[in-house]
Amino acid sequence: MIGNDIVDLQTALLENNWRRKGYLQKIFTDEEQEYIFASNKPDQIVWLLWSMKEAAYKIINRATHLRTYAPIKLACSISTLTGNNATGQVYAYGSCYQTASQMNHEIIHSLAQNPLSKITPTVVLLSDTAKEQHYNKYLTQGYAVMKNKYGLPYVVDINSGRYKYASLSHHGSYAALAVGSKM
Repeated sequence: MIGNDIVDLQTALLENNWRRKGYLQKIFTDEEQEYIFASNKPDQIVWLLWSMKEAAYKIINRATHLRTYAPIKLACSISTLTGNNATGQVYAYGSCYQTASQMNHEIIHSLAQNPLSKITPTVVLLSDTAKEQHYNKYLTQGYAVMKNKYGLPYVVDINSGRYKYASLSHHGSYAALAVGSKM
């Protein structure tokens, strides 16, 4: 299964004050907070860790169908952070979710997989906010984004009826669709 999350850094700057009292303590573990404050780019690290947690949460939600998000219960570690790329893990509820993130001055996009499969998901980044029905215009003809009874997205091959896991994310002026392995 896969999950993805995208953060529009300009929107995050305008709408979120992560420096306000108590904010970090509600979302990040003590180790994550230490990592944020030790960084020379704390804003970037806050949103990197946030997007890693969100991407992993989407896998957990798909597996459990529970809509309880407690970010403090998801612990991140960053394995590599070089240039515009990062890899890491999110540990939650006895499982480990592998993450890969890409960053630039506009966005941070994280992809999580559990287990880390050999299938490389297809990721479509959109430069304008799109509701779910608009994702379809970015897919190859013959495919459509649908949602199951739990509101979870998948991509269907209209001709064969085969389904693939999908993860949708949008924030500010950006959106992302990640399509993984068959269901």
